[in-house]
Amino acid sequence: MAQVQLTSFASPLQKSSERMVALGTRNRIGVGLGIACVLAATYWLYAATFRFQFVYDDIFQIVQNDHLRSWRFLPVYFTQHFWSHVPGVPANFYRPVFLLWLRMNYLLFGTEPAGWHLATVLLHLQATGLVCLLARKLLKNWVAALAAGLVFALHPVQAESVAWISGATEPLGAVFFLTSFLCYLHGSGIAGDSPRGRTKTTGWAVFSVALFALALLTKETAAVLPLVIAAYELTVGAGDSGEPVRAMLRRHRWFLPYWMVLACYGAARTAALHGFAHRMNSMSWVNSAPTWPWLVGSYIRTLVWPGGLSPLYDPIRISNVALGVIPPLIALALGAAAIWWVARQNRRFSDQIRVPVFLAAWFLLTLAPALLAFAIALPDEAFHDRYLYLPSVAFALAVGMGFCEAWKKAPLARGCVAAASMAALLIALAVAAHSQIGYWASNYDLFQRAAAEAPHNQTAQLNFAAELLRSGEFQRALTLSQAIIAQHRHSSRAFAIAGSATLYLHRYVESESYYATGANLDPSQAALLYRLGLVRMRMGHDLEAEIALQRAAELAPELAGVHYALGSCELHLGKFEMARKQFSAELMFDPSNHDALFALTMVQNRLRSESQQRKVNEISTRPD
Repeated sequence: MAQVQLTSFASPLQKSSERMVALGTRNRIGVGLGIACVLAATYWLYAATFRFQFVYDDIFQIVQNDHLRSWRFLPVYFTQHFWSHVPGVPANFYRPVFLLWLRMNYLLFGTEPAGWHLATVLLHLQATGLVCLLARKLLKNWVAALAAGLVFALHPVQAESVAWISGATEPLGAVFFLTSFLCYLHGSGIAGDSPRGRTKTTGWAVFSVALFALALLTKETAAVLPLVIAAYELTVGAGDSGEPVRAMLRRHRWFLPYWMVLACYGAARTAALHGFAHRMNSMSWVNSAPTWPWLVGSYIRTLVWPGGLSPLYDPIRISNVALGVIPPLIALALGAAAIWWVARQNRRFSDQIRVPVFLAAWFLLTLAPALLAFAIALPDEAFHDRYLYLPSVAFALAVGMGFCEAWKKAPLARGCVAAASMAALLIALAVAAHSQIGYWASNYDLFQRAAAEAPHNQTAQLNFAAELLRSGEFQRALTLSQAIIAQHRHSSRAFAIAGSATLYLHRYVESESYYATGANLDPSQAALLYRLGLVRMRMGHDLEAEIALQRAAELAPELAGVHYALGSCELHLGKFEMARKQFSAELMFDPSNHDALFALTMVQNRLRSESQQRKVNEISTRPD
């Protein structure tokens, strides 16, 4: 009887346990389907990039990068700066792991851009999945996590990092950065006093530190990860501890390896770059630091209202510091004061505020490298959308958290309004991102967009003028280059574009004037001197052309066509032996130049004929 009663009592417990297991299985399936939908939507949005070309830096980083052609350059990745294959580029980037990524892509896809774009999109999908996992860890809710993942994946500011192959350094670095941070969270969550707990913790710590090293060698912005971990321990990780700083210090063994890796990275970077960084503008730290609040406010505005996005922006000039810096500084101070006041009210509010405080710290810390770049980079290159890739993680989690709070605690009608608002936001982000992605299809589209959005950015205007020249729109190229010259009288590149445009328009006198002015502004530009020599030959000024072409050949003997042009000039001047030497030099650098081969054969025949004629003359004049 007792056994029957015990069996009847155990049966409901068993059924309840089975229902819980089934519910957990259904939840896991639902979560898996949710993440799959997030990734599918992201893939669908960026699938259009598979038809795009190599654009902008892709040409120099991939198509014209000999260091990607062979494994024998592998040591160069770790001992020289990122742009070491291009002469004259300042050494400011040390990214050996990203060069390895480019090398592997070159082995798989060669110079076919579709495969490169696919690989970049897959990186963004991985980063999106990691953002979902991080959101679930911090927000404790899968609905909020999926919403955060969608906001991160579909936000228009990601277009530069995903639609542009050279922007892949952002998602690749983010994958290592996020995985390292998640490994840290998982390891710290299972830490315990038992030997098994300590072993697991050590394993996750090793993974986290190794991934941190890979992130650092991919992009410099990963250097802030130890500070992000410290911010986590002081906020979310502190729990109910009344002394979070002391509790964090007790975990010093977790932090020491990160700082050791950071020190080794600094030493390797300094050795490869012959200095930690090299300033490319004249702005001092004292002058740049007061603009940082304004920069932070500008980046926040770009996240909240991503309109008018562009690959390049007008140089940032705050003429009135009081109007440009103080308002955003006051806004940031008021935000910090509001968070402090809410946290002081009671323990419940303090618990709820920890995640927002950590997200604010994440945003500011991961944005800090962009503020430092502003003080180092050229004014035309100091502000970019791609700098928001990691900071946008905090923005996405904040939106997901806000939506979840509104959806959970509101009545049914208000919950439906919250869900509809979130859906509208995601649709708006996807539409804006789709529009933004299209600008990266070709150099023409990209530079036209940059020139329209940044009328005072010299680089943007020059790039579009050069693209107009390549597309055969010579009059538009001339008009735009003349406008650039009016603003920037010392731009040798603008004079070069104007010279080429007038050359193609057969306005040789104007062309010679533009080329000569550009060559005087920058006498080291062999290409300018080469074109100056060509236009002087067209005008019949062979002696002046000879001087320009000789100088060009001295500066850049490997420049395609320069020896052939100089040989043709010497030929016109009747200097056949010098012409023969120049045609031979051209064939030495470019054996496939059939024009040079034909000219060399003709000159050699002429010299041979003259030699024979001299011998005949000598014989005829010899006394009997």
